[in-house]
Amino acid sequence: MLLFDNAGIGKSSGKVPDTMSGMARHVLAFLDGLGIKRCDVLGFSLGGAIAQVIAQSSSELAPY
Repeated sequence: MLLFDNAGIGKSSGKVPDTMSGMARHVLAFLDGLGIKRCDVLGFSLGGAIAQVIAQSSSELAPY
């Protein structure tokens, strides 16, 4: 299991993206950097909305 704090959130450095799609791009870049091709994404509140954007824009991560 990995816990991810987007840029500028929690203890992460950087500027918080202005949009949910920008936040989703950060998550996808993180996963790509780790070489992760398939995974389950779970988020709560804003993180849940970002997970939906990821699911819509990145069908290759979906296991089904």
